[in-house]
Amino acid sequence: MLKQRFENGKAFCLEVNPPRGTSVSVIMERLSCFNDKSISPDFFNVTDSALASMKLSPIAMSSILRSAFPHIEPLFNFTCRDKNLIALQSDLLGAWALGLKSLIALTGDKMSVGDIPNGKCVFEVNSVGLLGLVEKLNSGYTYTDRKLNAPTDYLCGVVVNPNANNIDSEIKRLKRKEDSGGYYALSQPIFDIERAIEFFSKARETTNIKLMLGLFPMKKLVSLEHVASIPGIKVAPCFMDAANRCESDSELEELSLNHCLELAQRVENLVDGFHVITGASLKMGINLVKLLKAKHPLS
Repeated sequence: MLKQRFENGKAFCLEVNPPRGTSVSVIMERLSCFNDKSISPDFFNVTDSALASMKLSPIAMSSILRSAFPHIEPLFNFTCRDKNLIALQSDLLGAWALGLKSLIALTGDKMSVGDIPNGKCVFEVNSVGLLGLVEKLNSGYTYTDRKLNAPTDYLCGVVVNPNANNIDSEIKRLKRKEDSGGYYALSQPIFDIERAIEFFSKARETTNIKLMLGLFPMKKLVSLEHVASIPGIKVAPCFMDAANRCESDSELEELSLNHCLELAQRVENLVDGFHVITGASLKMGINLVKLLKAKHPLS
């Protein structure tokens, strides 16, 4: 389904952050509008304790989503931060046995930014090494070349950061990920239209990987200021200035949605789809998916 979706027009992906706890009822209620296939995204990007903040397992969350929305492919994030090579392989086999078909290979955020800043990281491999590990499992063998009783057949995604200080270095890293088995790339959120055009133009010239533009709608100024403080994310000064002039949350929400739509329109010929990032506002992300889908009715 995943490859076919990229071949049939623009693809749409909505980030879903699992809860801090065992109840998924609030999330599932919010997503219930996607029982209507005409407004649904193609993929859910299910995060893996992002920013080293503990959340429900992305494999469990993806399995729940897959059961509830069989027409939407869950892409579970899989980081190298928390597991050694035995656990990485075990969980990959488990996810495949549950019916999951695609993962996003991530090195993972450092523990110092999250819940347990003095906790230990594992990092026996990075994202490129993880792609190689998946390739071994897909070929029917473990990391130590022991034969599996049945292989996996994952299609892997990666992440890319258009905000990187050195665009050429970031694209070289993306090319290395593609060569290691990455089929599609979800971008980190970008707010600067000219930077987005520059980055995706160069990425398109250098790689054949499927590119999905990261769009992050904002509802509150404090949230925007927090995002701007995250390492690797840059908010264009002109957008921040406009946000500071907003007199209410609803005015900022309208500004942000319109900015996302303009960014998508300006970059759409350079990308294969759109990755809507939700942060703490799943409802706003859902609204943006609906607006994007309305502008691409054949997708």
